Amino acid sequence: MHDVKFDIQVEGLAGRDLTTFSSHLFEAHTLRKIDFALQPNSIVWAVREDGALLGMTYLLAEDTWGWHRHETEGFFWDVAVVQEADRMSCISSCAGPSTA
Repeated sequence: MHDVKFDIQVEGLAGRDLTTFSSHLFEAHTLRKIDFALQPNSIVWAVREDGALLGMTYLLAEDTWGWHRHETEGFFWDVAVVQEADRMSCISSCAGPSTA
């Protein structure tokens, strides 16, 4: 995952790999679902193919970001942000992924 912004020094777009310091969360995994909650804490939410829920707090003004993993006793299937309510919702199950 990268951010992209205009860089006056190169007179064009430049970006950074936002997973560099948390590569252990992404190695051998893919992200199935991604959504962004601007308020209240500017968090990118992502569900991996193995059912893990990841969040990345992204504070552009402070040039700071950090990944966090959230666990359940089951499997996260989906994530969605409802901007008007400033809430993130997940679909999860206790049984884990279907084997069918």
